[in-house]
Amino acid sequence: MSSEVKMGPLLWAWETLCCREGERTAVTMAATGSTVTFAALDELARQWESRLSAHALCRRAVTLRLPNGADWLAAFVALRRLGAVVAPLDAGAPAVELTTANRLLGAVLQVTGEGVAKLSGVRRWRPGLALVKLTSGSTGAPKPIPFSEAELCADATNILATMGFDARDTNFALLPFAHSYALGNLVVPLLAHGVPLAVGSGAFPHVIAEEVACTGATVLPTVPAVLEGLARVGGLSLKPLRLVISAAAPLSPELARRFREATGLPVHNFYGSSETGGIAYDRDGQAGLSGESVGTAMAGVQLERTQGGRLRVTSAAVSGYGRPRRGDGGASRTLADRVDFTATGGLVVCGRADRIVKCAGVRLDLARVEQVAANEAGVGQVVTFYEPTGERVFVAYSGPSSVAEVAQILKTAFPRLGRRLHVRQLEVLPLTGRGKIDHRTLRRTLLG
Repeated sequence: MSSEVKMGPLLWAWETLCCREGERTAVTMAATGSTVTFAALDELARQWESRLSAHALCRRAVTLRLPNGADWLAAFVALRRLGAVVAPLDAGAPAVELTTANRLLGAVLQVTGEGVAKLSGVRRWRPGLALVKLTSGSTGAPKPIPFSEAELCADATNILATMGFDARDTNFALLPFAHSYALGNLVVPLLAHGVPLAVGSGAFPHVIAEEVACTGATVLPTVPAVLEGLARVGGLSLKPLRLVISAAAPLSPELARRFREATGLPVHNFYGSSETGGIAYDRDGQAGLSGESVGTAMAGVQLERTQGGRLRVTSAAVSGYGRPRRGDGGASRTLADRVDFTATGGLVVCGRADRIVKCAGVRLDLARVEQVAANEAGVGQVVTFYEPTGERVFVAYSGPSSVAEVAQILKTAFPRLGRRLHVRQLEVLPLTGRGKIDHRTLRRTLLG
């Protein structure tokens, strides 16, 4: 490690873990059953470090685009040892996304499945930064959100304390490691707390069931689209899973109910943001069934509603880049999400401040349209967008309810929409690799 590089809390935790529990299994590849111990993973990281040490990486951005597995984790540890600011990208991200990220961050190196490539970037980032999350850019240009190791560790600590899993569990990894959700629930819990990973080979229901059984996985952080597939298959055993977490997209009460009926397991809704890490969690799984809220504040997280009705999040996990910190190290961010609170502290997400449009001469909250549609028993996922040309409102949904039924419910709730409302039923809504609605593809599908 260069004398210019200061070891942060994540690397300290990793070094301690390898010394204490080196021979314990860290990663299992579910498809093959092959395993890597903590000591072997650290040795792989040393090999990566040797390979990359010829490059001056301290405080320089490096894009990391590798598939889930030991190589991803080892490369990440190596890059941090060399002082790099790591920018993870999904392994399936198109070349244009990689090019955009490299340009946006002034990256000096890219690490992909095709090899290591030197780049022309010259930007030198602030001391203390470890990682840059990039928003997906599904509705605009991606935005960089820098984090320190301390902030990443704080998020993982909050998650483990709130969700109640630890190194005695095994996390089943389907989420791309580059995803903010995966960094908090999979990557940092492994590197800082020794929670082992079983890396799944695919999101097909029977494959998940088989791989959970053979790896002994007990925790599944996932997205509603995967839960939908599992709920459709009758008589599917997910033993020894004990904890199922849903995030990255809204979880409908209907899906939570069907999943519980199909598997016997409750779904625990998890709500967070790239800027803040974990925000709220449904500790007993009841909020997801009722749809009353997305859960209550995570351990270590303070929530408040601003005068404008938006959500302000304060914790040590919040990205403090460019903003003041409190004495305890915490920082605050106000999000675009408009919220309220139940009498018992449940966080109710009412939409986003940037999703209110002017239609038919009145203000229309697109999130409210989605809520009304989602309350119909036969509606699963639903998404709404506004097309200014002709002031048209498009609603796409999955589920057995007919278009006529959904359209009638919406026209009753929003009578001024009239012919401006266009409802479309799809077998499944298109998703990005991060499990979120692919708005670009959906627009092309509906506007065709």
